[in-house]
Amino acid sequence: MTGHGFYPSSGPNTEDKAFFLSYPEVFGSASYTYYQGSVAQEGNQYNYYRTAGNRKKYYNNNGVASSIATSYWLRSPGANSSCSWVKVDYNGEAGITFDKGNDKLNIAPAFCL
Repeated sequence: MTGHGFYPSSGPNTEDKAFFLSYPEVFGSASYTYYQGSVAQEGNQYNYYRTAGNRKKYYNNNGVASSIATSYWLRSPGANSSCSWVKVDYNGEAGITFDKGNDKLNIAPAFCL
């Protein structure tokens, strides 16, 4: 994992085994100007996430899988605001929230073997 958010060059490089994904790890290079400032050095896209279907996550209700897709947080902040965050929407596309972290979204931690 390299860098973090607004200060990608100031953060240490780590070799964490479990972590939250960044915008470029899920979507590749920033396709929207709004995201470009926050993702300059946050990693490279994982092959698994190249299709929107693989970016989707689904609810799990007490161990029972659901067909209802959900949105989830990424670790990347929005480029133009200190209170915006990048998320993956229920449809597998990038989204942004301006609610200072108060949105009730899910998390989808990643891990390396």
